[in-house]
Amino acid sequence: MVQPPAAGAEQGRGGRGEGLVQVLGARRALSGESVRFTMPWQGCDYEVFIEPIKHVSGSIVGALGITIDI
Repeated sequence: MVQPPAAGAEQGRGGRGEGLVQVLGARRALSGESVRFTMPWQGCDYEVFIEPIKHVSGSIVGALGITIDI
């Protein structure tokens, strides 16, 4: 699971850390790791899954993310 950034970590959009966990998760998926984390947004909690997409040759060509309202 991706962990929220530590205090003082690099900030995302708007300087409030918004989007940082999602960006880190996407980067990890693009490096080949399956990622799962919970994310609060606008008063709801979401379970986020991000998987690497691999070409038949084995190279990573993208990532696919799915979000479920929990």
